[in-house]
Amino acid sequence: MKKIIIKEKEIELVFFVSSEGKTALVHCGSGGFTGDEPGESEMALLSPVEIASADSGFGSHHGAKKLCGAFSRALVYKGLEDGQTDEGRLVRLLLESERAKVACCYLFVCGRHGVVLRTWSEVTAKQPFALEYVSAFRFAGLFPPFKEEAYDRIKAYIPHNTWHGEGQWRCSSLSELGLNGCHSGGVNLKRIVYSNTGSWSSKEYLPAGILSSGEKYILWQIESNASWTAEIGQTNMRPYLALSGPSFLENMWQKKLAAGETFTTPYAALTFGGELNSCIAALTDYRRRFAAAYIGDRDLPSQYNGYMHANWDFPTTKSLLAQLEACKKIGIETFVVDAGWFSRGCFWSKLGDWLHPEEPFEGKSFKELIDVCHEKGMKAGLWMELEDIGVECPIAAEAEALLMRRDGIKVCDNDRYFFDFSLKETQEYMDNIVDSVVSKYGVEYIKLDYNCDCGIGCDSPNGTFGEGLAAHARGFSGWLARWHARRPELVIEGCASGGMRLDHCSLSAFALGNTSDQICYDRTPYIACNLAAYLVPERMGVWAYPLASQSENEINMNLVNAMLFRLQLSGEIHKLDERRLALVKAGVEYYNSLKEFKRTAVPYLPMGFSTFFDTTVAFGLRGEDRVLLAVYNLGGDMRKRIPLTGLRPLCVKTAFPLGSDCRGLLEGELLTVEFRARKEAAIFEIEMKN
Repeated sequence: MKKIIIKEKEIELVFFVSSEGKTALVHCGSGGFTGDEPGESEMALLSPVEIASADSGFGSHHGAKKLCGAFSRALVYKGLEDGQTDEGRLVRLLLESERAKVACCYLFVCGRHGVVLRTWSEVTAKQPFALEYVSAFRFAGLFPPFKEEAYDRIKAYIPHNTWHGEGQWRCSSLSELGLNGCHSGGVNLKRIVYSNTGSWSSKEYLPAGILSSGEKYILWQIESNASWTAEIGQTNMRPYLALSGPSFLENMWQKKLAAGETFTTPYAALTFGGELNSCIAALTDYRRRFAAAYIGDRDLPSQYNGYMHANWDFPTTKSLLAQLEACKKIGIETFVVDAGWFSRGCFWSKLGDWLHPEEPFEGKSFKELIDVCHEKGMKAGLWMELEDIGVECPIAAEAEALLMRRDGIKVCDNDRYFFDFSLKETQEYMDNIVDSVVSKYGVEYIKLDYNCDCGIGCDSPNGTFGEGLAAHARGFSGWLARWHARRPELVIEGCASGGMRLDHCSLSAFALGNTSDQICYDRTPYIACNLAAYLVPERMGVWAYPLASQSENEINMNLVNAMLFRLQLSGEIHKLDERRLALVKAGVEYYNSLKEFKRTAVPYLPMGFSTFFDTTVAFGLRGEDRVLLAVYNLGGDMRKRIPLTGLRPLCVKTAFPLGSDCRGLLEGELLTVEFRARKEAAIFEIEMKN
């Protein structure tokens, strides 16, 4: 049996190829391979790819598990391509059958904090057939074959996600999730599966996860801006992980391929390490590398957007002028007008006529208000929602031919129809809208929101409703990239009712992403802490909304929430007294002082993930020689003890708020913080030994 070893720094791939050309992936991760070559009966279980078509499902006693498919079993080894690209070393494992040519692609992306493996699969039809599943990554040897007790030892971290409660990672053993060693022969039909169906890619889960044995961590993400599936299972006492875009079983996806046509899966990305923070750091490097560069966002400008707790959907001339004046005083760089600038009254079912807005302002036009913003030395931005249109929109009839349909009927949800971006005509229609709005108002910033989910998909000439959605998602991504290329100076923020589209296909295309619509400042820490492990800090927009009724401690906690990320200031800054406004100004100045540090710093979670209503939360950013650590007292003991394991701290000082009574004391690798108020937060600067 032929053995193939691919090693790039700490990550190693090991394949075995039998005399008949059957291929097994026996090792993927850090450390070397110490096992034996697989037996013939194991080759199909260890296939590096799983594929299903309408006329060939899966094999073995599998239930809903995706393994040992007839399509995959027919593939034989044809060779290996190993070369260098601008992004890193690319290895393409080439397999073939009578029906198709398949390439399993592994890109090694090396960063300052480790190697990330980006993987995907390409299927080229030799004859027509209908695809129903293709894995982007599959490996059935994440941990050595284990006995019954290991199901309690192996942990899965699943990132639950919801409106106002994004990024809630929960850790459970495999047995707690229902996967155990109940069968003496090592067979278990149970799988741990979570998935998304629809255009809100993260409405219930982030497309990511973690598996850990305690000594070994595997962090991964699926880069799909629509439907996706993650599956953890067991076969022959081997735990496996299968990551994919849409499938027929979970997402009603089927793609008809003509002879010579190629289908490419979404990307998956994985990293391997001995502890959580090192893996988070490696994936942060990787995410930065593939993030689109925005000229207008290069300096990470602070912004004010009066939506939260101030204007909501009803901005007025009076409120905007007062907020502009306050923003000038505190040094805000970008002023964004959120929803409602285009409508008098409730606009939900009437949204969509961007070229003929019913401006609600008195005494000044919206363009004149934008001019005031520019006169005060700030860039201007506005809110738009382009992917759907209200059922009562005056121009809805004009857009009929551009809308998604299901069995010929317009797809409708929550009084909105949905544009189909797989159509060239839709993309050209949107080009005209954006160009007209940007030229008319002279804005440098667009907040692109998306407040509906189209569901399973729409009609497609090449497959099922799921393929209609996939084609729309690909079309939207392509349109967004071309929009950015045509107008590189325009900054585009991505939002979807807060964090309902937090996938890295989408996030990498935007200058920054909005993380949550959470309206309670003392619940934001639970979201910001956990999303720090998943998002790029300087591209992660976090609200801070100081109110005239809030105490100084409450205003400072608002600001601490956003300091280590992208400051999205909101609230009643125009109603604050001089002392409270001075606190906000100090926060803006501190935010500005951290810009260069943030560009290369990586998230640091000394206590791991937080859970809603924990009384202590701590998260930070780690640089070459210092850590900035936000620590929260949200109840319980006024003295908080934060472990700094492996950090080698040298000294600590309170960095923000200025003049804070909070004090930190170092005792070896333990930070003790003394708080004075029942709800309070501060940022500590910790110098590290070289």
